[in-house]
Amino acid sequence: MFKNFLLSTSLVLLVILFASCQRTPEFESPQGYDFSSPEKILMKETLLEISGITFHQSHPDTLLAINDESGKLFFFTQEDLKPHSLKFAGDGDYEDVAVYKDSIFVLRSDGSLFSFPDSLTQQKAVSSKRKKIFPKAEYESIYIDDKSGMLYILCKQYSKKKNKNLLLGYSLDLKDSTNTVNPIAIDLNSIIDKQNKKQFLPSAMTKNLLTEEWFIISSANKFFLITDKNFKPKKIFSLDPAYFIQPEGMAFDSQNNLYISNEGNDLRNGNILKFKYQGKID
Repeated sequence: MFKNFLLSTSLVLLVILFASCQRTPEFESPQGYDFSSPEKILMKETLLEISGITFHQSHPDTLLAINDESGKLFFFTQEDLKPHSLKFAGDGDYEDVAVYKDSIFVLRSDGSLFSFPDSLTQQKAVSSKRKKIFPKAEYESIYIDDKSGMLYILCKQYSKKKNKNLLLGYSLDLKDSTNTVNPIAIDLNSIIDKQNKKQFLPSAMTKNLLTEEWFIISSANKFFLITDKNFKPKKIFSLDPAYFIQPEGMAFDSQNNLYISNEGNDLRNGNILKFKYQGKID
């Protein structure tokens, strides 16, 4: 009987060992980054519901952030995390922030754009509001290309969308006063598992200026998408929910380090995960 026990135990150990040798990593990382070892930057209570983030152009050590429900721009450095704020509008569902030349742009979930002068020395700013530029939908992500002046926006959900693997968005040339928008379509059918019933719902986007790839996150269902500069999908993979609790903001610093913000909850502070770039910058 003891021999049988030893034999059974040995077989179980062999099966476990074989399975561990055959197991592939469940969660992947984009080239140049290790998503399994982030530096976690905890946010103060005022940024529990941190949403979009970006870096200030004139002060590359300064992070700008939006709190989901407050019409305030928050800014702080990694050395001093106590946020200062600048009020630009009343309460609302604000989702993302971007900087272009001498203006700061904030996106509201209904697609309305708020812009105000890029001055962090004031406590209140007079903002202008552009509404009904984009078709009716829910939006959470915005990016502005500093060189071209093109603003990009992605729908989180679009009521008329029939293909659940089709992401829709729009581009807007900020140099064009006509506010003409051009459609963007990202078809995931070529790279996504056809049996996968979970939707990709964009919550943050940014551009890797070294590779010209787009990095796009879906907080819901924890997906990460990489496309080429023309929004052609290249790779999609799942994110580890242990780190990516509710990712809703994303930005690169001047050294190509990647930052992803997570909204907090009753048990956790909001945070920003910093992933150091492991390649070389020419």
